[in-house]
Amino acid sequence: MATPIVGRDTIPEHLPERLTIAFWFGYWATDMQPGEGFHDLEQAFADLVARGFNTIRIDGLWSWAFKPDGTRRGPVEIGRVADPGYCDYGAGTTARGGHRVDALDRLCEVFALARKYDVYVALTSWEYQPGHTLGSLADPAIRQEILDIPVPDRFPYTGTQIDRLLGVLKAEGFADRIAYVEFHNEIDYSIGRGMPGGRPALKAAVEEQIAFLRERHPDLLITDDYSLPCPEQGFDANMTADFLDHIADNTQLLDHHLYAWSCGVQVALFRELGLGIGSGDLDELIPRLEREGELYRWLVKPDHMPWAEYKQHLGCDWFQQWWAPLYLYQNMDVDRWDYWMFTHYPQYEERMRGFWRNAIQSMSRHARQRNLPLICDEGYICWPPNNSAFEPSAVGRANFETIMDHMLEAGYWGYMVSTYAFPSQPLWDNEAEWLKRVHDRILQAT
Repeated sequence: MATPIVGRDTIPEHLPERLTIAFWFGYWATDMQPGEGFHDLEQAFADLVARGFNTIRIDGLWSWAFKPDGTRRGPVEIGRVADPGYCDYGAGTTARGGHRVDALDRLCEVFALARKYDVYVALTSWEYQPGHTLGSLADPAIRQEILDIPVPDRFPYTGTQIDRLLGVLKAEGFADRIAYVEFHNEIDYSIGRGMPGGRPALKAAVEEQIAFLRERHPDLLITDDYSLPCPEQGFDANMTADFLDHIADNTQLLDHHLYAWSCGVQVALFRELGLGIGSGDLDELIPRLEREGELYRWLVKPDHMPWAEYKQHLGCDWFQQWWAPLYLYQNMDVDRWDYWMFTHYPQYEERMRGFWRNAIQSMSRHARQRNLPLICDEGYICWPPNNSAFEPSAVGRANFETIMDHMLEAGYWGYMVSTYAFPSQPLWDNEAEWLKRVHDRILQAT
């Protein structure tokens, strides 16, 4: 049984009753060579609709489209996370790079196909989030140009770039395809890192840009975007209340992410392993694990590549936070990874499910107080190796269905079944019927 959508009276009438959102990130521009997921963009849209999605969430790549002075940047060369053959199992990091793309032309192609297939587009940016799209620019001078902007100045810079892009999209007649616009993905982990004045100053800076964009584009939904923190013990009511206090007062959506991160089974594996996302000095850490790490030695293949050799094949250091898991994923026995995940999952199941359930209920109560439509457009476990059976398994899919049920009961407007259901990923390739069935249940719920 679905609950009426919170804040439905604030949603433009031409937008769908509910959004079923696919995570397309910047892949539409970076993964477009033969054999990659977005080489045939029209086929990707056809497959999207066949799986029951009606919305894509993408990086608008505004700084790929425009220089800081507002002139078109033109084609840029795409780099890569690592040399081909050295980064095969990190979801979303396998683009070979080496091609050139005009981001503005490509984006207009995306919107034209969105119109053809009756799909809506949620625009956001990972520009200032370490480990994400900025590193896919092969030219270090462009990356540095963007990073050299002081933290406080990045807010008006980003607002201006968004406004420029929206102006072009509207001039091309695509305004009705825009579902909503996020100022930036996970603001406190990205553009807001190092903001002088801390969280109050960050909130004020975001509110200023939301106000600017709402004035310039009163026909569009403008929002901030954050990921709810997840401590090791699971849901924390005080932490959640603090999180909600920092949502912009003038946002038009309660747009959030929901990863059962520190309380979940995958981060538990990283903790026991002593190696994970953001691990520090790998030149010291990995040799020590080779000598002393019992779980590490059990997990990696006997003929695995030494770190000293592997690191010679890595790309720019903007991706550094992923280097440890990428090295692990490339060199481990995935059957042993899956064995550990499946055998340890029962210890974490209730903590993870309790986090999702309680967080969704808390988001819903807050949204009702403010009459804000609710969207969850990322989650729910961690960053899996894309050859692992865990997330696409009956266990993983049952969790995703349970989360969708909680969201339906809470009156959500926007739903993302999985962050890792996009072209070339196992859920997309192997579970098309399941995706369609879950999306139909969301869209037809009464």
